Amino acid sequence: MQVDNLETLYTACIAKLRNAEQQGLQAYDMMLQKARHPELRQALEQHRTETEQQIQRLEQIIQRSGGATMQVEDEIMPAILRENQKMQAMIGSDELSDVSLIAGAQIGEHYEIAAYGTAAAHAKLLGRQEDLQLLLQTLEEEKRTDELLTRIAERSVNQQAQA
Repeated sequence: MQVDNLETLYTACIAKLRNAEQQGLQAYDMMLQKARHPELRQALEQHRTETEQQIQRLEQIIQRSGGATMQVEDEIMPAILRENQKMQAMIGSDELSDVSLIAGAQIGEHYEIAAYGTAAAHAKLLGRQEDLQLLLQTLEEEKRTDELLTRIAERSVNQQAQA
């Protein structure tokens, strides 16, 4: 595929985001199996559900842009997931595992925050107001998830691991 204008680049970025979110769904399934702390499990379950909705929003944007068949493989999310799995394999306690799960999830969230922020800026520049609203909604969800994970870590998970 040749990307030769902002519109095509935007559509490719949205398709790449969809792929990243789809990969993230699989990661949340693994994290839910490993998470022990009740608040962490609840946060992961909630964000897994949000991720399904985020994929639907991206599908709406792709349909509107005429890129329904566009497939762009995201290579950043798999690298983040591999690093998270590598860390999990090195950990020997449930408490440390939860700390590592939060850290790994936040790395993924930070990547998504950057990607959605960029996509929203492009949507705004292109005058795609409906897309912009959907992207900003998702961006806020990603930020809230990151903040929630920080609160869970600071209030209990990190302290339990240190004890």
